[in-house]
Amino acid sequence: MRGLIARLKPNVCVRKWEINHLSGLSKIEATAWGCLRIIIVCMLCLGWVVHASVGPGQDSALFAAIERQNVQAVVEAINSGANVNAKDDDEYGYSPVMHAAWKGNIVLAKLLIQKGANPCYATGNDYTVAMSAARSGNFELVKYLGSLGCDMMGEAHFRHGYYTNALGEAASTGNRQLIEFLVEKGLNPNDQRFCSRYLSEVTKSGNQDAIQFLLTRSTDTECLGGALVESIRTKNKNLTNVLLSRGASVNHIENNSHGTACVEATPLSSAIESRDESLAEVLVSKGANPNLPDCGDAGDASAFKITVAQGNRNLVTLLLSHGADAKGVLPWADDVEMAELLLTHGADINYALKGDFTALMSAARAGQKKLVEYLIARGADVNWKMDREAWFPADWKPPTALRMAQENHHDDIVAILKKAGARE
Repeated sequence: MRGLIARLKPNVCVRKWEINHLSGLSKIEATAWGCLRIIIVCMLCLGWVVHASVGPGQDSALFAAIERQNVQAVVEAINSGANVNAKDDDEYGYSPVMHAAWKGNIVLAKLLIQKGANPCYATGNDYTVAMSAARSGNFELVKYLGSLGCDMMGEAHFRHGYYTNALGEAASTGNRQLIEFLVEKGLNPNDQRFCSRYLSEVTKSGNQDAIQFLLTRSTDTECLGGALVESIRTKNKNLTNVLLSRGASVNHIENNSHGTACVEATPLSSAIESRDESLAEVLVSKGANPNLPDCGDAGDASAFKITVAQGNRNLVTLLLSHGADAKGVLPWADDVEMAELLLTHGADINYALKGDFTALMSAARAGQKKLVEYLIARGADVNWKMDREAWFPADWKPPTALRMAQENHHDDIVAILKKAGARE
């Protein structure tokens, strides 16, 4: 019946157009139109049938129904011709059963699989349905996929170097039973590529049972270091002490950037960010490097730079005594006393943070009159400017300490700079 309607409707539409527009044609014109008419009707019929049977609307309806976790709507979408192995609009192309797995909805996942969905589907970057299910924390669903022969050992790689696997996805849920199942399937808690993520993610979950399970199976000190960073961030002192007693690396660098930038942390930088001075002292005594993470001027700062920015002179002095490098940290100083301490230990007075701002420029912008006077007296270049003219329009003027003071209406500092030889 659907096919008959599909073929009649275009014919009716064309006939109505003929009546309205093609009266009075000559015999030759009528013959030509007759041939063209056949072609038009055939094209319309084909287009109508395709749209009515498998158009993208049904696939969209299927994904929407899964998002709502509406079983009846899912069935209706499938019965209307939706493709149970369709791909969504994401760059990696996730399938309907993946969306159901993310929801942790085993009923929907089984329904889709029974209707022909591939339970072991992997995207172009090798992300699997099993990983989706693990991410939801649904142990029964992961176990069901395993019973169908789906691979639990795969690895997915995303843009910018980020990668994961089923255990990495499961760790964040804190589901002890699921984590243990995946370990028994062969996923190694001490895999150097993933282990710090396993422990840091399970630590975030707060599930002590799951944390202890992974801890008892994690022997690599770098792996333990990832958990140490997270335990310090979350102020979990008991876990921090356990990890330190088990030899967790105090110089472990935890990269949270997924490869997009230098966004790193160490146990020491995390302790200092948390303003836990006593823990920072313990970490330094165990050999923590105050110059890590070393991202240069990009991304997050080293433990030492953070300490300087916080203005903690006692801790700065401690870190300097344990090898902190003062050369490139002067722009982080916020007062004369800190600047003097750093210069005494080899800070470069004209060091430019990110190639843009020197300590003098930063002080001028912030209106720190005493610090400006001190830096000038110590030989700061009052006319330093970044050498990036080629990057900008011809009329662009690179910032200087003088311009910084002028733009922020610090007239007293403008006068000081001009007296010291600053030029417009």
